[in-house]
Amino acid sequence: MAGFPFFLAGIFLAVSLVHRRPLRTLITAREKMSWTRVGHGFVAWFVPWFLVSGLGQYLFYPNTFSFNSDLATFALFVPLALVLTAIQTTTEELFFRGYIVQGASVIWANHVFLAIASAVLFTLPHLLNPEASAGGWLTVFFGYFVGTGLVWVVVSLVDGTTELAIGAHFANNIGGILVINMAGGAVTTPALFTVSEYHATLGAISVLVIIPVFLAIAYKVFKHDKASEPIFQSDRIDRR
Repeated sequence: MAGFPFFLAGIFLAVSLVHRRPLRTLITAREKMSWTRVGHGFVAWFVPWFLVSGLGQYLFYPNTFSFNSDLATFALFVPLALVLTAIQTTTEELFFRGYIVQGASVIWANHVFLAIASAVLFTLPHLLNPEASAGGWLTVFFGYFVGTGLVWVVVSLVDGTTELAIGAHFANNIGGILVINMAGGAVTTPALFTVSEYHATLGAISVLVIIPVFLAIAYKVFKHDKASEPIFQSDRIDRR
């Protein structure tokens, strides 16, 4: 994750110097970013992720679970993980759900086109992850394209901001880094629990269950804020 601060700096320089816009416009067209909405996204994704993916893995494959008894190392690792993961997930959201979507809207503002374009571009770099090789098309399609690609960009287009997606992305990654980590995965960490085997079918089924629960919590439990203009519109406004 050491490269993500530089990635974030590159996005900032491109938006501020080339496009002459605040970085905030990749998140929302409002005057201020809603951290409450980010928190809603975090809770809405983390709760079903933990209950479905975490407990599901434990119930079906209990022998693959192990507890990290080295709590001193875990405690030292927590602040580093929180900071670096927040930078990584926010940077990816700014780029894939913000910059890419707004840029693609110049070509065609159709929501279906924007969602698919963003999801495909988000999936491509994740093909290098060990999970993609281990899980094959199930992981690539359900885990990356649908679960963490398409759903988050659709939510961003509907919500008019990337706030929910920023919270959900952080919840997804920090859960896998601090709570339940997979041995041999893209990031190996001293999490509270470690899973020794990756089961692609369970992962795909989990995604299909998590998505509707995430949407229900985000829009039924927390309700829906008054939507700002769609995120791709802010670019047009600034260029008038």
